[in-house]
Amino acid sequence: MVCGVCGGIAAGCAAALISAAFKQAGRAGHGGFWLLVVAAAAVAVTAQIGSQQAYSRGALAWSLPALTVVDPLAAIPAARLLLGERLEPGHAAVWAPAALIAVVGVVLLARTGSGCRRPVFTRPPQTRAATVHKQHSANG
Repeated sequence: MVCGVCGGIAAGCAAALISAAFKQAGRAGHGGFWLLVVAAAAVAVTAQIGSQQAYSRGALAWSLPALTVVDPLAAIPAARLLLGERLEPGHAAVWAPAALIAVVGVVLLARTGSGCRRPVFTRPPQTRAATVHKQHSANG
């Protein structure tokens, strides 16, 4: 879960850095554009490594919610710092409950059974005679 949180934070920061790079490219002077592009690429690679480590080290039921929830939570302050963006005061009444519902929903979905309850394709059971016939055919 720690790797998932770190990967989510890095992904949120990478998104804000990419947005800042595009904003800088739209200005007359492109002085900080390449610096932001390189920083965004480095942070994005870090985010990818963190998310892959989260998936390989822990259960998907914990790493996926951590990545899904922490990414936008990290992007909001990063966008505030890098881009000067802010949420309108009246929007907090809508965004706060929506964020809470999203967090609860992702955690509940991730904690449900990890196995498939019904197979997508059904294959008839193979008999012992068919298995023996296949082995003799393969051996020539």
